[in-house]
Amino acid sequence: MREIPSVSRQRSVPTSVTARAFSRFSAATARRTGHIAPFVIATLLVMAWAISGPIAHWSDTWQLVMNTISSAVTFLMVFVIQGSQNRDTDIINAKLNEIIRSLPEARQEFLNLDDLSEAQLRALNLAFSRIGKAESQA
Repeated sequence: MREIPSVSRQRSVPTSVTARAFSRFSAATARRTGHIAPFVIATLLVMAWAISGPIAHWSDTWQLVMNTISSAVTFLMVFVIQGSQNRDTDIINAKLNEIIRSLPEARQEFLNLDDLSEAQLRALNLAFSRIGKAESQA
């Protein structure tokens, strides 16, 4: 009989403080920045910056401030969002693996698709797409 992976057993596996902290930080940041309020705040800041142009006489420093801030925020957000997406993907994969494992008619080979290449995965998805179209036409 195959051993069933245990979430509680995985929780007891030691992880680094840094990894846990980044995971929590990236998930929380992605959650908070994915709402309308941060968008509105950023829009208002850009508008304030644009309005301040005539006051700053459209100086190089005035432009440099906005370019530097926007570049730094964008650079950092790429890593935060990617970390959050990687975590979400791993969570979804674990849940789907549990569903596949629990269904008697499911093919267990789908539990180990990680070693397939991108081309192999595309071909597999294309085959499922064809099956879906054929079944919907029948």
